[in-house]
Amino acid sequence: MRRMSLYTIASSTKEMGPGTWRDTLDDYFGDSNWKKVVGLGHAMLYKIKNALPERENHHEAFEDLNDGLRGEYGATLKQWREQVEAWEYDPT
Repeated sequence: MRRMSLYTIASSTKEMGPGTWRDTLDDYFGDSNWKKVVGLGHAMLYKIKNALPERENHHEAFEDLNDGLRGEYGATLKQWREQVEAWEYDPT
């Protein structure tokens, strides 16, 4: 929710009684949350579309780094990968 919209609703509730004030704010926040939920699919699609190309860039950078380290630290990298994969299989 935007802060400016909260200021707008707050100024319109100044002269309300406590019950009406709570009902008005409850309706406003409910509407705001509903709009967030309805827009969630669009927001997630947008983020996924941006994340997939970045994933490729990060994967290529990781492979370049890994290839550079493999000559001097090959055994250590292999051991580290085995430990990570073992933990991913059973993190307890």
